[in-house]
Amino acid sequence: MYALKTLIPLAQAAALVAGYPQPAGQDTSIERRDTVDFVQACEMWRPAANEIGLLTTTGIGVVWDGSNLGNTGLSKMAVIYDQACQIWAYGEYEPQSPGFNKRFGFTFDGVGPEPSYTVVISASVGFIGPDQIEGTTVYVNDDKKDLVCDEVRDEMDGVDAGWWLACNFQPGKWPGM
Repeated sequence: MYALKTLIPLAQAAALVAGYPQPAGQDTSIERRDTVDFVQACEMWRPAANEIGLLTTTGIGVVWDGSNLGNTGLSKMAVIYDQACQIWAYGEYEPQSPGFNKRFGFTFDGVGPEPSYTVVISASVGFIGPDQIEGTTVYVNDDKKDLVCDEVRDEMDGVDAGWWLACNFQPGKWPGM
């Protein structure tokens, strides 16, 4: 009897809470990140069969704080992808003097020149700001790579703006290439 009196209010409270609006999960899909359309950016500057692409993105968003309009800087992202525009990895650049840096690690077990082959791609950008991304360098296992880059492009999404720079490079000793 006592257990029943305890369980009924708990069940009622759970049913009530379940009916409340639940927070939406954060969208982490890179295809819809900020204001840059990744697929469009890749198709405009697609890597060759023996290349890998690096896309650097940023932007400005308009925000309303309840009484004033303002703007905010959007995330500074690095995206690694192949000729088919398949994303291998992505993440936010981290501030590192001078500029920004992002490291990606790939391990290939049983594939490649060594039994457990590890590839580290380190992307650095000297400046990422409104309509300007410059000073991009890429290292693969501490070996600096030559980059072939497009011009900085932009895209509007309502009142928000996004910028991106696509660069392609030959990775060198890489499993499957």
